[in-house]
Amino acid sequence: MVVYAVDVGGATLKHGDVAGPTYSVSENCVRMNVKQHSAQIRRPIERGYVVNWTLQGDIWQDCLPTHPDATMLLTTPVFTPDKLLQTQDEVVFEEFHMAAMANVIPQAMVPFAMTSQSPVFVVVDVGFSATHIVPWIAGSIVWEGVRRINVGGKMLTNYLKECLSFRQWNMMDSYDLINDVKEAACRCSLDFEHDMKAYAAASSSTMSLTSSPSTNSLVKEWALPDFVHTHRGSLVVRSHAHFCFAVHACTSRRRRQESTCLLTSR
Repeated sequence: MVVYAVDVGGATLKHGDVAGPTYSVSENCVRMNVKQHSAQIRRPIERGYVVNWTLQGDIWQDCLPTHPDATMLLTTPVFTPDKLLQTQDEVVFEEFHMAAMANVIPQAMVPFAMTSQSPVFVVVDVGFSATHIVPWIAGSIVWEGVRRINVGGKMLTNYLKECLSFRQWNMMDSYDLINDVKEAACRCSLDFEHDMKAYAAASSSTMSLTSSPSTNSLVKEWALPDFVHTHRGSLVVRSHAHFCFAVHACTSRRRRQESTCLLTSR
């Protein structure tokens, strides 16, 4: 019997044979060209729940097997309404003709990959649309303590879009591009107070111009794709020689501007 695992996420779809050495990752969305310079992204998931099972079924058609004796192991978010679960069962059995299906919440699979044997732990699952906090005691979920916070990767990407559009360049229509920037350049702070003080000191001084990039880990540069030679951006790693040349060019430019202002005032 073939057992196929499917992890339905708001951004990606992870699927594969449980007996296989690896799994596949596909985008859980479809893109439609609206204009020559833009595309519309449609997702079957809203606020963490699959609400458009017609679209979700079309996406599954390209990645799920049609084996009549296959069993599906499907992840379902916590607090999914019964109506959506009923529609999910209809799609799995009537459209894909699965022999059996097992529904599990994603956080229930975490203990199988843990190396420690602690009887008490908390699973914090930061997803695309929300964050779920699931406590465990003695191998069982404490359902009274399960919480959902409506903060996820999508909200963080949108916030980063607003920050960059306000301070640097208008990127409000470039969700995928800013999402790549977030995944490559952003991180989770392990010492929040120390990092906030360091960022405050960097923003209130000329640290980005006078400090070497090798010693200034707070400043990161991202090269936008030109969509000719590359379609994905990347972090820019500058050498010390290139940094010295950039600082010299910046200083010379400032001096020319000051001289121009002085001549104009005279």
